[in-house]
Amino acid sequence: MSAGGVVNASSGAEGLQRLSNGRFAGVISDIRMPGAVNGAEVHGWIQKNRPELRTRIILISGDTANSDTQAFLAQSGTPCIEKPFRVQQLISMVEKTFGKP
Repeated sequence: MSAGGVVNASSGAEGLQRLSNGRFAGVISDIRMPGAVNGAEVHGWIQKNRPELRTRIILISGDTANSDTQAFLAQSGTPCIEKPFRVQQLISMVEKTFGKP
């Protein structure tokens, strides 16, 4: 989110580029994305480079049964919404993680 709006990225690499150049209230990222950069790598980059966003990340995954995904989620402690999800679930998670607008 940026200045009350939403900024999207079509890949992890594009997401990192946008994160490098903008101000954001929080980040919502899929764990699996097209290209070489995945959600775990985006998460790691945020931890190192954007400390103000460390606790303002929501992850999305359709693969929470995968042992690597489970290990990453357990290690990171980052909230994750499992696909498929209802819009209200996302809204609730955003309000809980980022605060109500």
